[in-house]
Amino acid sequence: MELISIALLDEAQWPARLGETPGQEEADAPATRPGARWRCASCAQVIASPEDGLAIGGHHEHAFCNPHGYLYRVGCFGEARGLAPVGEETLAWSWFAGFAWTIMVCGVCDTHLGWRYRASSGGRVFFGLILDRLALGEASDALD
Repeated sequence: MELISIALLDEAQWPARLGETPGQEEADAPATRPGARWRCASCAQVIASPEDGLAIGGHHEHAFCNPHGYLYRVGCFGEARGLAPVGEETLAWSWFAGFAWTIMVCGVCDTHLGWRYRASSGGRVFFGLILDRLALGEASDALD
């Protein structure tokens, strides 16, 4: 079994809009087409636009393993829509130090799409969305 080292991010590393982080590599930014939208891969509900992407700790994309051993590839977004919260906010096992998380599911099909993170100081919010559960589609597609 390969071990994965994970560094938790604190608020000093907190976000810049994607593309504004000094030294951020272009390869970390998702490739997009004009008018593209991130959608739930299960039902095509619009969730975010590429412009909503954030770089946290210098990267838009992160890989995390939860306490049950599930590995997630997560993209950070400042805005997300079409989601519904499940359960209470908690700081337990947070991948981003100082941020409480809540599970977020697709508001149409209930697929688990990620987490909402809220800073314990200041109330700043961002979304960590599971990239393998999103699909990049055109704005002209259904459900815009």
